[in-house]
Amino acid sequence: MQNLFSGDRETASKGRAIYEANCVSCHGPTGKGDGPAGGALETKPLNLAANQFALSDGYLYWRISEGGMIEPFASMMPAWRGLLREEQIWEVITYLRTLEE
Repeated sequence: MQNLFSGDRETASKGRAIYEANCVSCHGPTGKGDGPAGGALETKPLNLAANQFALSDGYLYWRISEGGMIEPFASMMPAWRGLLREEQIWEVITYLRTLEE
């Protein structure tokens, strides 16, 4: 699976808005997994800034779409499939690629 928007600034900007509206509470404003709701979770949210280059775009798409409550994972991340359009998921991934540790 390939991100056709990779590196596009306008797409990253759209992704940032989606991230801020839906992901910040757990993953934090800089993607380090330190959001206010994340601290109350049994499994700490992934530090997206530190792991971004280890995770392929296809994996990120799958994980955002399907969430983390599926086997073999045990995270509390909800599935965003049906809540975000395919294009919006790619926008978020494009934004995630701009995060740095």
